[in-house]
Amino acid sequence: MKRTVVAAVLAGLMVAGIGCGKNPPSQPQSSSSTGHSTVTPEVTLTGCLVQGSGPTVFILENARLGDDKTGSPGSYVLVADNDTVKFDQDLNHEVQITGTSDNKAQPKPAAGQKPAERDLPRFTAKIVTSVADKCTEADGR
Repeated sequence: MKRTVVAAVLAGLMVAGIGCGKNPPSQPQSSSSTGHSTVTPEVTLTGCLVQGSGPTVFILENARLGDDKTGSPGSYVLVADNDTVKFDQDLNHEVQITGTSDNKAQPKPAAGQKPAERDLPRFTAKIVTSVADKCTEADGR
């Protein structure tokens, strides 16, 4: 009798497991008519890592895509993707940071002014690599 009950319970669990596999969760879709997913591709930015307005706020200034020194630089508020990403050890260094952006547009501050932190796009960092012990002249440091 016990074997029959156990077998019936196991059979029920297996059927439930198979049923769950038939309808995988749907992928998030963008609101555009193209039907592309909203997954943002990873990119690598190079720039100067500086302290923001607080001890846990970090900014990537004069950020350029990869090693491109010809593009228009931008600034990003950095967010660590996980506990292994540490920004404080590379302060005032030129760094390469791989991760994803929230795709917010770069702010246009008045001439000679820096944009406010709250207006900067966010960049979620997965990997931080020091490129130089100080920011290069091209980074304004």
